[in-house]
Amino acid sequence: MTVQESQDPDFFQLGDAIPVVKMISPETYMAIGDHVIRNAMVYVLRKGIYDEDAGRRRYVLNIVEIVDAINGLNTEEKLQPQLQALPDGKKVKKTALYHHRDVLVDLGLIAEVASVLEGKRYVTYYARTARAFIADSQDEDKLDDFNDFVRKSAKAISPQSSDTKLEMMLKAMNDARKQAHDAIVAWLEQHVDAINANDLDALQLYEFLMYIHPSMTKGQYLPDWQELFDL
Repeated sequence: MTVQESQDPDFFQLGDAIPVVKMISPETYMAIGDHVIRNAMVYVLRKGIYDEDAGRRRYVLNIVEIVDAINGLNTEEKLQPQLQALPDGKKVKKTALYHHRDVLVDLGLIAEVASVLEGKRYVTYYARTARAFIADSQDEDKLDDFNDFVRKSAKAISPQSSDTKLEMMLKAMNDARKQAHDAIVAWLEQHVDAINANDLDALQLYEFLMYIHPSMTKGQYLPDWQELFDL
């Protein structure tokens, strides 16, 4: 992303230019989820803040706005228990964010998108590098771990199950998931204008569409999986 220097940048135009989906490695995904401050930063940049004058959410924020948004998370937000466990309760200080901002920039998860002259100094504004970060489900190591988990679970529930059939079912399931993923990413990119115009959460939309995509709901071996796990 190019940093825009201006006294009056169009934050909404900058937000609408954010790509809708970005695939990231499992290691990068863990670098977010394993640390509450980094998790909170990418979370509030994903949710944005409501701009009453514009009547829509803004996804380009400065550090003070990010801090205020984190500290303003209500008790229903999923990050609240983690934030409450911080030494100062849920209150996060601006100085605590600078190191984690640099880490997120280096990981390619957030970027400087505007430098705005406010008074006598420039204030930097940040945005995510995508509306939705999705861990690469086709990462070879992650896929191997997932398949091993399914094999172990299947044998624990149905010890007499056929190994050959289980491998066929696993391959079909993994192929179906990749087909659904590729189709949904293309769908999100095709509908990016509607997503932006209606402030839709691209990650939640991706997760929902994965549930209902025909590749997942009409799987060849779905009844066999249900029988295998006694559902």
